[in-house]
Amino acid sequence: FSMQITSLGGSVFGTNQQGDDMKQQELSLDLDTLTDTEGASSLLAIPTATLIKWRSTGEVRIPYVRIGRQIKYRTKDLKAFIEISTVK
Repeated sequence: FSMQITSLGGSVFGTNQQGDDMKQQELSLDLDTLTDTEGASSLLAIPTATLIKWRSTGEVRIPYVRIGRQIKYRTKDLKAFIEISTVK
């Protein structure tokens, strides 16, 4: 089972890549799933270039997973980042 994340008109969707079951599932911070840099930037409402810069410089540390050459973010880590960044 593989998941590809795409952004369509401000909404982020995950597409099931199994040939017999091509359903779209909306990506949410409430789900524990992996998303790519574009999906993470959509969920955080920041440019993808910002995530790439933070990842390369270590300026802001959001955990990520490297699978081969691909970079993935866990939605639970993105949610945790939002929580610790929230000024109360």
